[in-house]
Amino acid sequence: MIKLDYSINNEIRISKVIVNFGKISAYFNFSEEKYISFNASDFNRLKNLTDEELGKVIIRLDGEVLSWEEVDEDLSLKGLIRLYGDQLTNKP
Repeated sequence: MIKLDYSINNEIRISKVIVNFGKISAYFNFSEEKYISFNASDFNRLKNLTDEELGKVIIRLDGEVLSWEEVDEDLSLKGLIRLYGDQLTNKP
């Protein structure tokens, strides 16, 4: 499991999101860019959305939250790292 410091000085933020066939990849602006990918089907409010609908995600709070307003779903950076931190991948 990857441990990350969430202090303000570390400035871990989501900088970009890519959606492809129901898979969401959230990219981070670490010193070396990395990302976490997860399936929309892992979340009840996202599982029935099309890629087009998933692509309407808004990055909020300076990169700390992914938000889908149409279905009232917010995913925090801390929560994503807690759930998928062991799948953190180097950007290809």
